[in-house]
Amino acid sequence: MGYLVYLGYRMIFVLLFNYVMRATRWGRLLIPSIFIDLQACISQMVASMGGVDALVFTATIGERSDDVRRQVIQKMKYLGFELDAEKNTGEMPERHTLISKDESKPIYVVRTDETSEMIERANLILAE
Repeated sequence: MGYLVYLGYRMIFVLLFNYVMRATRWGRLLIPSIFIDLQACISQMVASMGGVDALVFTATIGERSDDVRRQVIQKMKYLGFELDAEKNTGEMPERHTLISKDESKPIYVVRTDETSEMIERANLILAE
């Protein structure tokens, strides 16, 4: 759970740097370091689990930013992940979309709908 929170925390900073600091000298220096942190975090998780079968991007920035996915994956080839640039472009039409190359381990983008989930959970609680 801590790693998931860490990744979410770092992604907030990616958004801030993309929209607020990209034009500044410090922003251009710090944005790459955040992706290095993300890549290191993924590598640490993979090492602690003894391997990985697939990688999943989800939630707002994971779903909507092909640039973020590309930058995170660009140095993950040693883990068996390669992004298909064509599949990674544009809106993800399905609930889950495979964006990896055919010879790669699978990389998915999974669309989330937090509002519907909250409504469904609230209805279950109210029905009890």
